Amino acid sequence: MSKTYFNYSFQIKRTKTTAIIFVAVILVAITIFVTWYNNRTKTEKIDDLSYKVVFGMNEFDAKDCDKAYRMNYKKSTCGTICINKISINKKYLVELEEEMKENGFEFSKVTTEKLGNKNWRVLQTKNNEPIFSFYVINNGKSTYTMEYVDQTTSLDNTNKNKCNDIFNKLSNSMKIK
Repeated sequence: MSKTYFNYSFQIKRTKTTAIIFVAVILVAITIFVTWYNNRTKTEKIDDLSYKVVFGMNEFDAKDCDKAYRMNYKKSTCGTICINKISINKKYLVELEEEMKENGFEFSKVTTEKLGNKNWRVLQTKNNEPIFSFYVINNGKSTYTMEYVDQTTSLDNTNKNKCNDIFNKLSNSMKIK
């Protein structure tokens, strides 16, 4: 009888040790993943506008943009994004539309989209490839603009959906104080 008790107690002790090691390994793996993920998604700020630079966005220099990004998925270019802060201009979209109509662009009607926590006015080209989308919001002190050049028309549906996910993650992270 004592031999049976000894065997069971030894098995319980071994099981406890294995469980503790397993939990420790899982905690270390979660910590490494969270650290890696936080390094891949950093938050950028342009005065009152903040947004996350998500996986698939690569910053590049453009003299007309405060921040410019190329969006990529598996060696396919999804498009480019140009984010600017300018002095307050409530007629920005009207002036932009007039200027671009002179250059032969056609536009759909100005709409409103919710990006992050605010409603942005949106002007989009039609009958053109690539599609240009201009997002504008005024916050009292400044006007923030985001130009998105959508180059997904030649991609297959899977890549197009992944590219749209990248843009949606960016647009959902847009916050203005």
